[in-house]
Amino acid sequence: SEKDDLHHKDLVDAIWLRVDHWRTLKLILERRTQENDVLGQKLQSKLRTVARSNETRKFTYLIEDVERITSLMVLLSVSLGRLENNLYAAVVEKNKDLIKRKKKRIENQIQEAQLLEVGVEARAVEVSRIIEK
Repeated sequence: SEKDDLHHKDLVDAIWLRVDHWRTLKLILERRTQENDVLGQKLQSKLRTVARSNETRKFTYLIEDVERITSLMVLLSVSLGRLENNLYAAVVEKNKDLIKRKKKRIENQIQEAQLLEVGVEARAVEVSRIIEK
């Protein structure tokens, strides 16, 4: 019917808006990642000349952990976005329940990743004190 077609078109439009939104965020994140990589390399190079090897190692491990957590957060966010889109498109109630359960699981994983991030941020404060010496 015409009403169903209109509803379907609205859903498709909403999905494309979200896709455009995520693409924009992805481009911003990629640009910031490149900028951070350059800054990190400069800082690592500077640290090698002024810091002890164990201090440099702490910094290197911190950077690696930040990269892992950032990648995890991006992956989980993308997965969450896809599930939300699937939820909008799901017609069968059984599928909606499955998608909602998966969404809840990913949201829990995001919360866990945020806790890891807090721990890494605390280490960052320690490493930052070393760098400021």
